[in-house]
Amino acid sequence: MKNPWAKKRWWPVAKVVLTTLAGGLAGYLYWAKIGCTSGGCPITSDPWVTTGFGALMGASLAWPSSQDKPEPETADPRAADQDGPP
Repeated sequence: MKNPWAKKRWWPVAKVVLTTLAGGLAGYLYWAKIGCTSGGCPITSDPWVTTGFGALMGASLAWPSSQDKPEPETADPRAADQDGPP
């Protein structure tokens, strides 16, 4: 069964925004619980960098890809079956 929200135009944008926020929250929580306090770890030593990195990872998970779009039909369906000149 298809997702009824998939037909809405705002759903792809909302999906990216929600996963970006979730990724940012996950990045912040990673900094708060596990992060590097010595400053030797460039990503996990600063909460802003860790939150931004998490948001970027979250957005990359939901960003629409070119595989989501249907391929255009060819003008002549027989043209795709031919391997070369007869």
